[in-house]
Amino acid sequence: MDQQSEETSVRKRSLPGDFIDASSINNVNLELSLGSDYASSSSSSVPPPLPSPQQQQQPSLPPSLALLALDPNQLHPYNTGVSSSQSPTTSTSTRSARNRGYVPQRTVAARRTRRSSTQSSSIDVISPPYAWATNRRAIVHSLEYLRSKNITKITGEIECKKCNTRRIVEYDVEEKFREIAEYIFTNSSRMDERAPNRWMKPVLPNCNKCGTPGMKPVIPAIDDEINWLFLFLGQKLGLCTLSQLKYFCQHTKNHRTGAKDRLIYLAYLGLCKQLDPMGPFDRLV
Repeated sequence: MDQQSEETSVRKRSLPGDFIDASSINNVNLELSLGSDYASSSSSSVPPPLPSPQQQQQPSLPPSLALLALDPNQLHPYNTGVSSSQSPTTSTSTRSARNRGYVPQRTVAARRTRRSSTQSSSIDVISPPYAWATNRRAIVHSLEYLRSKNITKITGEIECKKCNTRRIVEYDVEEKFREIAEYIFTNSSRMDERAPNRWMKPVLPNCNKCGTPGMKPVIPAIDDEINWLFLFLGQKLGLCTLSQLKYFCQHTKNHRTGAKDRLIYLAYLGLCKQLDPMGPFDRLV
């Protein structure tokens, strides 16, 4: 009986609820004497984990460089299939470009475009080959300017292909222009933006020396030196080559692709507009 009661008393003392550890008693004493903060800090023996290199805060960048530090996939995830929650590391090329003072490609392209436009405008300026021509390619002065300078006659050379005889021909500006302008005003609705046969195959005068028909105007090989107003007033633009007509349309802001009869029509219409900017010589579109 004494042995059984002793075992029962031992079993009761070994129950978790009745067992009190010495360390627990020490912690209770510390909380009462020094406060709960000190006790809680002293009870934790494991230090907090250090942040990983990816979690360490990087130095802040200015707004312009902060955009460059982003990967293109972060800026446009819908184009590359990368979600916005992903954070790919910055590539080595992006870091090296940022260190070199990288300028966005968009700005460089804009500057290059402005430079090229300036260069092209300076190239278009030429020395006027004639008194009635401007310093722009394929552009002649208006009738008002010619009147102010007392320029009433336009001259040019024609040549016989058989005997190579040349002679000077002159046209009255006001008279010839009025003739062409009235023809366009009367027949433009039936032309369908196509040159008529009288412009495609103009009538050529006979040679005074050998009598051979077909003296043609002298058209320089260099396009900048072509006497456009002389060919226009004599209605000889149809004798120009397709390349020369494309040159005229290019520098007068006209569409230079198409059949030759269309380019000739545009040349006549364009020169009428240059001589009389307020006249009814706009294209029918």
